[in-house]
Amino acid sequence: MATQGRSVMGKFLALIAFLVVAGAIGLSVSGGLGGPGDGDNGRVVLAPTMSLKIKDKVFKLDVAATNEARIKGMGGRTEIPPGTGMLFVFPRAQRLSFLMRDCPIAIDVIFLDGSGRVTAIHTMPPEEARRAGENNSAYDARLKKYSSRFPAQYAIELEGGMAAKLGLKEGEKIALDTERLSKASDLERVKIGSRDFFLELAASDPVRSMGLSGREEIAEDSGMLFVFPDAQELHFVMRDCPIPIDIIFLDAGGKVLSTHEMQPEAPRGPGETADAYESRLKQYASNGAMQFAIELRGGTIRTLGLKPGSVVALDTERLKRLAR
Repeated sequence: MATQGRSVMGKFLALIAFLVVAGAIGLSVSGGLGGPGDGDNGRVVLAPTMSLKIKDKVFKLDVAATNEARIKGMGGRTEIPPGTGMLFVFPRAQRLSFLMRDCPIAIDVIFLDGSGRVTAIHTMPPEEARRAGENNSAYDARLKKYSSRFPAQYAIELEGGMAAKLGLKEGEKIALDTERLSKASDLERVKIGSRDFFLELAASDPVRSMGLSGREEIAEDSGMLFVFPDAQELHFVMRDCPIPIDIIFLDAGGKVLSTHEMQPEAPRGPGETADAYESRLKQYASNGAMQFAIELRGGTIRTLGLKPGSVVALDTERLKRLAR
């Protein structure tokens, strides 16, 4: 999958597999368990907040169940009032890493697997603030990453030190309505060749920019669908991508313009500037005005029988309305 990056030589997208650095980065606007708002095809639409009991205390949590909300996270908050926090809901269990981007206060993160069992707990202290003239890539590169250790589908953020006060330990379970929460994803079902894929949707600048950065694995039937407001010729690069990723560029009607099997690059070296790093990365061209891109697990494209001119059936008009 890719992320929208800054151009070093013209306009291009930096493909950077989705490191879920959403953890502590902003105010959530998605949320809790909704009923009458449930959507079509069994998808659950969540309300803005939900109450959750952790040990013997009830917390009112903002719920981040979309890519936009997860990326924004709790960044910028100067306080977390007692009894509040945030619940992050991901489409599937995966190894996650959070970091403290633009977070001036300490935050606890509790990672949970698909059953609600705690896989890891971290108290994340504030980091040195963004330096004058420091771009996003350089800033993110120096921030400490906090790992889920094992595949996690949920994460809870509370005020710093709260997990210890509660006596919460790894291996304990938190009672979540996992059956319902697991259906509250923004996955797009797309048939490519003869196979169905369930793709994360990247339809806004923050999500396109984050892409799949830092992900260490991509399930066989998963990936990301990028949607742009306008058709244009673009290039993707493998910035901070530790695993191979396949990409399919599509025009405004879903016709295949080009495909590439993108390989990991040498990581950014000590003292290497962001511009110097990006300038040496191989660029993968759309070979025409593209409006959609699909990223899949490396080695998948060769099994699909795709070639330029093939058509991937997308609800293009609906998707275009979502792009911003």
